[in-house]
Order: sequence, then structure tokens, then C-alpha cells
Amino acid sequence: MTNYYCLVAGLPDLSLEDGKLNYTVANFKSEIYSELSEKDRKLIDLFYLKFDNANLLKLLKDKEATTDFEGNYSQNELLALISSVREGDAPDKRYPSYLYEFITAYLALSAEELYRAEDMLSACYYAYAMNCGNQFVSSWFEFNLNINNILAALAARKYKMDVSQVVVGKTDVSEMIRTSNARDFGLSEIGNSPTRSRQFTTKRQTMAIVELLSKLGINTGNVDKTAIAGFIQFLTGKQSESLPQNTTAYKLIERKDPDSEKEKNSFNNDCDFVASYFESVGLISLADKIKRGKV
Repeated sequence: MTNYYCLVAGLPDLSLEDGKLNYTVANFKSEIYSELSEKDRKLIDLFYLKFDNANLLKLLKDKEATTDFEGNYSQNELLALISSVREGDAPDKRYPSYLYEFITAYLALSAEELYRAEDMLSACYYAYAMNCGNQFVSSWFEFNLNINNILAALAARKYKMDVSQVVVGKTDVSEMIRTSNARDFGLSEIGNSPTRSRQFTTKRQTMAIVELLSKLGINTGNVDKTAIAGFIQFLTGKQSESLPQNTTAYKLIERKDPDSEKEKNSFNNDCDFVASYFESVGLISLADKIKRGKV
């Protein structure tokens, strides 16, 4: 990434006495955009897509709706995108792929399901942004997703709502919030873990244990999933306060083929990670089997 030495120096001075910020996101974009490399512009565009998301939702409901101007696309461009999806045209590379995925899914919703649209779009947006290829930006979006999910889950608990219905995304934290009955959603397990152990995700641990059981001649398809999930709880210590059937591991026992490119990359990375540990203890054939299962 290019070093933009003038960026911070050029920002306006702020003080505690300032009652209102006179420097808007639009000001920031107009000031910095022309100085960015093409690669960095694409990263900055990710942050402004949230305005496009809001505009898109408005236009899907009413094509005459008034839209904001802070996003990357004009009202006419978004209307053209909607029309393109309706007509089944080939995707235009000017638009992020997740917008096509969302609009397609939105158009298939029944009137009773339209309330899910905003959450569906948020999930698509965060998945796309977290797959941007820049570790810092990806981590920022994952952090932002986790914070929003925690706030949504706390509000849901307060008003006796189903927490799993307000949480979006497919991160480990998202799954823990959906399934945990603990006061802190079991998140203290993550917060107290050293960086290296955060690589030992529930998804990877479940994959390893299921493969080991298979190696021992146990067909997990013929065994009660609750029993297997309880066994995984015992070995990993994760979500130990939850019933086995309410854990993330329970959902992961039956492998589902990944759909999106991000999910495929994540699955393949998990396979390589687990296989490396089997190789380290001499279980070469098992490691090879896992690698052959990559998509």
C-alpha cells in the first residue's frame, strides 16, 4: 500500500468543544480519492458501499425514491443494475458481485419475507468486504460485524426476541452469539485466548474430530449428532455451558458444500490447516484425504 504522508496532516483539527463535525464522509472522499492508487481506491470504495446498500433497498421498494449521494453509484446506475438482474443479463464487473447475489435473492422473496432484506444485504456486504484481500481492512469489517451483532443480540435478549434471528454473517463469533446461552455469549473464551489459539476455530476442530472418528471406523452419519457434539465439547471445552444441540459444532458435523468464493477459500484454508497437524503427527493418509476433499 502507498504511504499517504499528507493524509493525517491534512485532516481538520478537532477539539472536545466542537459541537458538530463540519468534515463529512463526502469531504473526505473528494479530498483523498484523486491521490489514491487504483488498488487503494477499491479498498476505500468498500466503506462507501454501505450508502449504496441503503440506496439500493430504497429503490427496490420504490424506483422513484430519493437517494443519498455519498455512495459509489448514482441512482440511475443502481436502477440499471436492478433492471439488469430482473432481465437476467450477464453481471457487469463495475458492480460488486454481492449486489447481484442480493438482488437475485430479494426478487425471490415473498411479501411476508421482505423484512429479512436488510439483514440479507448486510450479510452479503460483510462477506464481500471481509474477502477483500487486505488483512487490515478485512479485520476491520469483521470487527465491525461482530460489534453490531453483539449490540443486536443484547437488544434481542432485552426484548425477549430470538437472538439467532437478528445475527448476520458466518464468522465464529456470529455462530457463538447465535447458539450460546451464556451471559457473555461465550465470547470470553475468545477474548482470553492468545492469538495463535484463535486459529483453532470450532470449524477446524470439528473437521479434525469428525475425520478422526471416521479413521476409527465410526460413520458419523449413523451416530446421534448430539452425542458427537457433546464429545466435541468435551475435547475442546468450547461452549461448554450450552446444550450440545445448541452448539456451533452441532451445525458443523454434517458438511455442507460452500457456495460463495469466500466460503470455498475459507474451507480450503481450513482443510490445509487441519491437514498440516495430521501430517505433523504422522497421519499422512488422513491428511491426504482432507486435502483431496478441497473444493
